[in-house]
Formats: sequence, C-alpha cells, structure tokens
Amino acid sequence: MVKEYLEIEIIVPQVITDQVSNFLIELGSIGVWSKPNGDSLALIGYSAFESDLEAVKSSIYHYPDELRALGFPVGENRIDLRKIKDKNWMEESKSNFEPIFVTDDIVIIPNWDGSSFPDKIVIRIKPGMAFGTGAHATTQLCMRAIKKFLKSGDRVVDVGCGSGILSILSAKLGASFVLGWDIDQDAIENASENLTLNQVESLVEIKQGTVSANIPPESFNLVVANLNKREIFESFEKIKMQINDKGVFIFSGILKEEENEVNDFFQKKSLKSVEIVRQDDWVCFVCKK
Repeated sequence: MVKEYLEIEIIVPQVITDQVSNFLIELGSIGVWSKPNGDSLALIGYSAFESDLEAVKSSIYHYPDELRALGFPVGENRIDLRKIKDKNWMEESKSNFEPIFVTDDIVIIPNWDGSSFPDKIVIRIKPGMAFGTGAHATTQLCMRAIKKFLKSGDRVVDVGCGSGILSILSAKLGASFVLGWDIDQDAIENASENLTLNQVESLVEIKQGTVSANIPPESFNLVVANLNKREIFESFEKIKMQINDKGVFIFSGILKEEENEVNDFFQKKSLKSVEIVRQDDWVCFVCKK
C-alpha cells in the first residue's frame, strides 16, 4: 500500500515564520520549505498520516487562531491542504524552492538545481527548515550588510549560523576565516553539508554551542548575529570580546517595534549604530565600537 502524505501550505507574515515552521514539524512534517508570496511567505510541509485526518486538518485550521489570540499578526490566514503519494512528495517539494536573488549579484539555489549564474555569487544549499533558506528577511538583511561591510581577509564570527548561509557568503566574499556557532545539532549537520556543496569547508569552521567567552588568540574583524532581541542581549558581552576595536557588528532578528529599545541598549554598551536597515517587520543594525 502506497503511503499518503498531506501537503500543507500556509501563507504567513514573515514575523511568525518560526512559530508556524515549528508547528508543522510538530505535526510530523518532513522538513519545511518556503517560497516568497508577495510581502508574506508560503510555508510548505509534508506530513505523513495513518488515520484521523480530520483531526489533523482541524488542528491546522485552528492554529492561526491560537497565534492571533497570543497577539501575533496572522495576516491573510490562507491554508491549502492536499493529499499526495509517497512516491512523488520529494519531487513535489523541489518545485516549491525557486532561486532567491538577495541582491543583483547574490543568488541562493537548492542543491538539485543545475542552473548556472556565471556573473553572480552562487550559494547552494540543501534546504531544511524554512529559516535558513535565504527567504527570511533577517537573513537577507544580514547578507546585504556582509556584502557592504566585509573586507577581503577579514576574520568573521557567525553567531547562530543555522544552515551556514551567512558563513558561506562571508567566505565567498573574501573572508580569510569564518567561525560559525549554533546550539542545534541538526543545524550543525546541515551547515556542514552546505559548506561542502559550496567548497568553502577549508575556510569555515562550525562549532556546536554558544559563542565562547574566551578571548581568541586572534581577534575577529566582523561578527554577524541573526538571533532575537533576548539572545542578543544575553550573549552581547561574549560577542563583544571577540571583535577588535575597529570591528563591525551586524545584528538582526530584531522586530521594528523593538528598534528603539535595541538602539538604546547598544548605546549603553558603547556601540555606535552606523547603519540601520529595515525589511518587512524586521530591522538590521550595523554597529562599531
């Protein structure tokens, strides 16, 4: 008997991408894929089911109401469900990942895409969770900041490296060494695969854990931390110790309504904001000591 999967597509504002992605994983989705949908994202999951399909559907349809009750912006709340066969679900998922053009000369493509972009910086990834494919606004904000502020030969720290996209871009833009940190083992494994896909494993080291409190023998020139406000505040002192006096700090994962609070925090910590960039509901700070 051919096993059936439920394809779940939910249109969401980018601000709740993480919550909805985690919900789909908890439903048993084998990964979560994303693709742009206007100002929102379409999240696509594939969940195996053996019985009680109606209960699964009910849970999916009611989840946006639960988020709304908690104060999250849910947006248009469009949900599409359909059954597909086990034999073709992976091919179906591939069609949901299109090349992502972050800038005119940076493009992210999945590992199965044979397209050639000879005039661009190409980052190939093995897609996993939605956050880390390059579709999220905070990832794109960080990538643009790295392109603008990274200098050839810089040593880079990528805090919360996820799938490794920011580490890979740093290496391809001329970093002499990149150290990526993440607490999630799945992220470490995915990042390691992506380093090999992009042939930058000799320039990038990925470690599991949080950024070290120890001052490294050679300080770093640039740090990128795509986290959230709480994580940035909690890890700030350790991050600051890694960077030399002329280094650049790139922080994102910050909501627009948190911008003033975060800016005040950086000022109290003797950081000067040299650039603040916004996309959708998110903010990216570029700072110096």
